[in-house]
Amino acid sequence: MAEDGQTPLFDFMMVRAPASPGDAVLARHYIFNDFLMPDQPMKTNVPKKPGLADVSAVAGLVFKLVSAAPGDDPYADLLAELVRFMPAWTFDRQAAPDAQQLTLEVLEHNRFLRRDVRYHLIPEQLTDVAADLVPALVRALDALDAGRTRFDRGRLVARLEKIFNGALVAVVFDQGGHQQAYRQARWALFDALYLLFVLRRWVPVNLERILAGLRGLHAIEALAVDQLYARVLAGKAAPAEVFLLGRIAPRYPGLRDWDGRSPAAGFPLVADGADLAELLAATPVIHPIFARLHRYLRPFNDIKPIGVGDLKVVRQTLTAYRPGEISHIHNVLKGETRLRDHRKLEKVEDVFSFTGTESAERTSESQSTERFEVKQEAEGVVRTTLGVTANANLSYSNDAAHITASAGAGFAYNRNTEDHTKLAQSFARDVVAKAVSRIESRATTTRSVTRLTETEETNSQNFNNVKGDGHISGMYRWIDKEYTAQLYNYGKRLMFEFQVPEPAAFWIAARLESHTVELDVPQLPAKPKPDRPELGFTWQQVDEPLLVKLRGRYEGLRDVTFPARTRVVVLRDVDSRERQFAEQGIDKPNYSHSYNCQVDRAAGYEITEVVRTGYAEFYHRASEANPNRLGIYLNDRLIHSDAGYPYTYDLNGNGPPAEPIVFSEDDLPLRFDFSGPQHINLYRLQLTLHLGLTAEALQRFQLMVHGVVLAAEEKRLEAANQEREAAYRSAVEEYHGRLAELEHLLVRDVIRGGAEAANRAVMDEEVKKHCLTMLTKEFDTVPGDDRLADRDAMGRVEVRTRPTRFEITGIDTDRTAAGFVPADRQVWYPAADLEAARDKGPAVQFLEQSFEWSRMSYLFYPYFWAARPRWLELMSRSDEADPNFTAFLRSGMARVLLAVTPGYEGAVLHYLATGDVWNGGPSPVIGDPLFVPLHAEIREQTDDRLGGTAEGEPWTYVVPTSLVYLHGSQDQLPDLVAERAARAGSAAAPG
Repeated sequence: MAEDGQTPLFDFMMVRAPASPGDAVLARHYIFNDFLMPDQPMKTNVPKKPGLADVSAVAGLVFKLVSAAPGDDPYADLLAELVRFMPAWTFDRQAAPDAQQLTLEVLEHNRFLRRDVRYHLIPEQLTDVAADLVPALVRALDALDAGRTRFDRGRLVARLEKIFNGALVAVVFDQGGHQQAYRQARWALFDALYLLFVLRRWVPVNLERILAGLRGLHAIEALAVDQLYARVLAGKAAPAEVFLLGRIAPRYPGLRDWDGRSPAAGFPLVADGADLAELLAATPVIHPIFARLHRYLRPFNDIKPIGVGDLKVVRQTLTAYRPGEISHIHNVLKGETRLRDHRKLEKVEDVFSFTGTESAERTSESQSTERFEVKQEAEGVVRTTLGVTANANLSYSNDAAHITASAGAGFAYNRNTEDHTKLAQSFARDVVAKAVSRIESRATTTRSVTRLTETEETNSQNFNNVKGDGHISGMYRWIDKEYTAQLYNYGKRLMFEFQVPEPAAFWIAARLESHTVELDVPQLPAKPKPDRPELGFTWQQVDEPLLVKLRGRYEGLRDVTFPARTRVVVLRDVDSRERQFAEQGIDKPNYSHSYNCQVDRAAGYEITEVVRTGYAEFYHRASEANPNRLGIYLNDRLIHSDAGYPYTYDLNGNGPPAEPIVFSEDDLPLRFDFSGPQHINLYRLQLTLHLGLTAEALQRFQLMVHGVVLAAEEKRLEAANQEREAAYRSAVEEYHGRLAELEHLLVRDVIRGGAEAANRAVMDEEVKKHCLTMLTKEFDTVPGDDRLADRDAMGRVEVRTRPTRFEITGIDTDRTAAGFVPADRQVWYPAADLEAARDKGPAVQFLEQSFEWSRMSYLFYPYFWAARPRWLELMSRSDEADPNFTAFLRSGMARVLLAVTPGYEGAVLHYLATGDVWNGGPSPVIGDPLFVPLHAEIREQTDDRLGGTAEGEPWTYVVPTSLVYLHGSQDQLPDLVAERAARAGSAAAPG
């Protein structure tokens, strides 16, 4: 609040077209190079044809190069031509004999543009301008500056005439109009201004002295016109002077309709020091081609200001507190006591919770049986043989005469009893195992959003009217505030208007992209691969040493031994348990006898050698032609045979069996067969077998051992595999749950704004970016012409650092150590690119400061101004808490009103015309038909926020409040007007 108690209520702009400055203002405040085209009106300075070459070498060159087709670098061609108009200096006369010798003293006191070995002097000083009047003009500027503060027309004119060595009228005018020397000085100064204005693209220049020279000539011309006008008005002018005044009258608005007798309007032109100051502050006007150069035919930006905005502020002052309507009444009867307690409590709490549980049960059952079985089988066979025999013997020699034949008959009765007993024992194990695996996966997700708002208000009032004389009524009234408001005008602003499409588009895209990057999108968990047992050996590698190791680790192999490669077994009769197989007194022909033998763990072995010990005896010898025969069979396979005619056979010997024999079980039937013409009497025989383990049996054993180990390892890993499988199923369920949550995520939930102030900042920033796009042609769909957005002022530098960190060493050794150790590391530091920052920084600073971004106004147009395919998307956007932000989100087009910061009007107009930032200092006005009126409209305005001009009459309004006042109270409401007056008087009192 200000000292006067006023506070700004709100600001607003009233936009209007710029007012025409009028001919009198143009003649006083602006300097036109009208000598170039005398037939043109002074205030436009837009030539109808390129005629500048006749009077200005620089102007003619610029017109020539701009009108020609630009090359790859038109600026370089222009600079090469312009340096010809600048004096050349050099340190090396041999390399540049056409240049003047340059010394350090000359270099320090002047500004140069260097090209190769030549230094071209920049003509910033008036003494660098080649014109006859310029030396006198330099001295005249001091006299004019002194006359501005201590104005005395007579003394000023006399001093100037002494400097120019003649009357001012004669210095400026001749019979045909302006003196040739005066025109030449104006031409030369404008030519220097054009040269400097173009050179500023390559080197900083100072226009002040050249501008001061043009303003000095402008003021001298005004004093000369006043001198001529005064002589004619006083009747002291010669006829030639009267003729001259009539000739130049069309150039000055006050003289156009002058009757020659009464004083002319607006004259004299220099009535006092203020008039002289205005003339010395006049602004030269240059043709737009010098500012735009090759952009003259294709302007950088064709945006034009819409006009002038008057900044108006409504300021309010609190003037009084007024009792208003009745708020409430407390009635207390006589003799009554009342106690009133009032308590108000508001509490809001929202909680959202989600819990998910998963259970799974798996049952597996395996069963085996332990049992002992005895299998006995008895077989009794009674064989009765009744034999009736008839035989015939025939013997022959080599001839038929010696054939002898004999015949015989016989009867035989034989009874034989055979008992066979079989015993089989087997042992097996039954195991019943039932495993119940219960997997319970409990996933609990609790999301708690608690919003607690608690307001408690307790009021206690005690009303006591016991000793009162009557009933009491306490009346409470609302208090109203009375304000006095006043409208103030704080000056004019140059206003721009923009129509920007979909102002929220980029912010929404950035918000969605940011949310996508930060979003924890669940990924489908990989199905776990069950652990496969790694035995460390193959079945082919199972041997006896390995089996010894495995027996200590695996219970299933505790009683397993490695099968012997070879074995020696002596056959026994299972029934008699005798090693010797013997019978005597048999006396039978063609006799056969079987024995039941058994070899422990014989399966898988083959007989490699049979060792026989014993003999057999027949009753009689046999003939060689009809020998006695003996066959020994194991498992119905012949292992030995013998045939001969002795009656006694020696069976001692050894050798492989006649046929290969491989055991498939432990039972081994043994049979002796005797045949031949003679009866067998007796035999005594003992058999020893040499057995060898077959490759197939060894392979089956190795596979068995490998299988037992593999089964044990698989069983050991089964629990871990089941646990991983359960965890996988739980993760899959969680994955689908998270996907279901994400599927309910809406765009409007992501782009919803925040607090109202934060939303306002977002809208301001986005609208500002769109305005800058319109002004600078940056950030648009054509990146090729971007000069700021693509220029990165930040780079990076590689730095070798030695950070100290805690490190643990020796983890896999017998000693673990830890400590803080330095470690070399190459990192990249962000660093400013000074060259890029120097190029980009001034433009950014200019654009930030040259507009009143904080006072920007905008209006959001509806969604249907966007492309039709986007209507549904725009309509679905909303922010329930902030309707203004909803309008921003849905907007298809926005209208923006933007004011130029006071003092930056010329620089902004220059930027729009050229695309270049004005580097500071006084600048001429570009002679655009719109720019000159805008410049004239704003040049006299200020932005004094503490002052301002009151407009209209103040008005009073009342604002209700929540305060209450007891009617009839002894304490009166404060008199704010009286208090403010007392404070003002106290502040004004001396001491």
